[in-house]
Amino acid sequence: MTVVPNFNDVELGNFMSEEDYDKKKAGIVSRAVEGEVKVQYQKGINCAFESKKGYIVVKAKPKQKGIDGNTAINHELAHVLFKSFDKRAQKTIKLWSEKWNSLGVQTTPQDTKDYCNIQQSAWKTYHEAMNVIEDQRIESLWGKLYLGNVKDFNRVRKALGKELEFVDHPSAVLLAERFLRKDLVIQSKYARLAPLIYKVEGKELKATMIILNQIKPYLDEVIKEQWEKKIERNILRSKYKELSESISKDRRQGKQTYSDDEDLKKLSNDMQDLNNEITDRQQLSDKRPNPYQTRQEDPALKKEIDGAIPYELDDGDADEALTEEEDKAKDTIQGIRDKMSGVEITPTNNIYVRDKQIDKSVNPTKPNINVKTVKEFQKMMRTFKEKSREEISSDGYDLDIGEYINMKANGYGDCFIEEQEDNGLSVVISIDGSGSMREHNKMVKEMVSTLWESTKLEKNIEIKCIVWSSDRLGNMAIQRYRTQDELNYLDSQRGGYTPTPFGIQAGAEELSRMSGRRKLLIVITDGFPNYYRNGQKIRQNVTSKETIKEYKKAMKYIPNISVVGVGRYCGGYYYNSNTMQRMFGKKNYVACRTMQEVDKFMTEKLKKEIIRVMKRR
Repeated sequence: MTVVPNFNDVELGNFMSEEDYDKKKAGIVSRAVEGEVKVQYQKGINCAFESKKGYIVVKAKPKQKGIDGNTAINHELAHVLFKSFDKRAQKTIKLWSEKWNSLGVQTTPQDTKDYCNIQQSAWKTYHEAMNVIEDQRIESLWGKLYLGNVKDFNRVRKALGKELEFVDHPSAVLLAERFLRKDLVIQSKYARLAPLIYKVEGKELKATMIILNQIKPYLDEVIKEQWEKKIERNILRSKYKELSESISKDRRQGKQTYSDDEDLKKLSNDMQDLNNEITDRQQLSDKRPNPYQTRQEDPALKKEIDGAIPYELDDGDADEALTEEEDKAKDTIQGIRDKMSGVEITPTNNIYVRDKQIDKSVNPTKPNINVKTVKEFQKMMRTFKEKSREEISSDGYDLDIGEYINMKANGYGDCFIEEQEDNGLSVVISIDGSGSMREHNKMVKEMVSTLWESTKLEKNIEIKCIVWSSDRLGNMAIQRYRTQDELNYLDSQRGGYTPTPFGIQAGAEELSRMSGRRKLLIVITDGFPNYYRNGQKIRQNVTSKETIKEYKKAMKYIPNISVVGVGRYCGGYYYNSNTMQRMFGKKNYVACRTMQEVDKFMTEKLKKEIIRVMKRR
């Protein structure tokens, strides 16, 4: 007798090493940016910069405190993907910095070297602020592609925020706001700048420059103040040197130097105080990478920056300009999606997957839609409409696709969303298309049709239906039912075997492409996984393990999955509900042997599931 493993008996396992994961993800980004993206591992910090041939992402090894490897690579690749290294931005900051050389800043003969570097100091200050703002922008855009990473970014921000110390500086305030340290924000005289960081979310790079231009007067104030402190320190150094030499000369001549010694000590203390103030102001920059640098040995990049046209930031309404950049970002997201969608997906075990056309050679039959169930659902939807939009469609993502490359390597994986005015609930009904399902498909058709009818007027609910099966070689087929007219043919289709792992994968893939922030996957099957590879039937204990693994993987990305068993028989064996419950867990599996049980499932469990998903925050 074959022993079927329980859900908790099967380990998901590691499907690829972290470095392989990083390289594959970098490869996908390189396809989108149409340039080389290399990943290197070095001791120190995570950063990214432009190179002669493309881009280089440096990942800290060992990892930086508070930053897990997955979030580190995602963040740095997001800088590459969303053009943080744009030459126009760098040229704009360069021009700002160069102006400091002609502002007549007070200098002394002793600070000639420092004076030559005032441009560099200004450049660093502007870039530091830009870095903080850009981090917020690129993470927000990355979160629109890799949905669950929003949670990862927030978790890391909170962890890094615990390490922050108070620095009264515009960039430090923005960083404290980013890292969820309101207590540090309210202490600063620049606290009113903190909300500006959210205005760049979901927008193009120019939005960062618009916000940077708005805080530039405060940065200029800091630059001038810091520079004057350095000048004052240089003056003290000069006085200290002169007095020290005078004291030494007097001592050689046997003269008393008590008062001079006190003056010298005071000068030393004053210099130390100034050094401490200067160091405090530099603290923020010294602890953070600067992803806007180019390699000094690459003159071609410097030449490109010099030849770039700077942004025009002072004309027009800023809010209107930001709205325009948001519209442009939507086009950018769609463009990236189109490029990435061409990335080859390697199915599990290198099997072949094809789209199977719906056979329309027979006359379709219309389903009997359960009017009572439709009224129940419509009543539920009206209840939601009466609630505030904030409560129903609050921010946050239920879908976690942090292991995007794992999905690609194991058989499914687009994780993009389409921009819509209202991101509500997306549902995919993934149906077993095996031969044994044919006698149950009339019941399934009525179930799906009733659900479609119940929600057809709801713009924020999108429902898709796919049917899957396989042949004796293990090749997979998918049918997509987009309309009710197509669904009417469901019970007349010829089927194959029951590759349930692939059915879960295919449903998750389809769902990941949909726009809803809340996701629900419903897998419908008439029983135990049953399929072949290369003409050889897969043993029952193997099919169950593979099914549980794929289910667990999908649960990491889509925490809302219901498995519905339909009918009494499966391949000649009595339908064993307990076996399926061991595979999927009692809470996520329900048996519907009759149409009455289907109706009950829809009006009770499915309705509650939809309500639960819609209410998730």
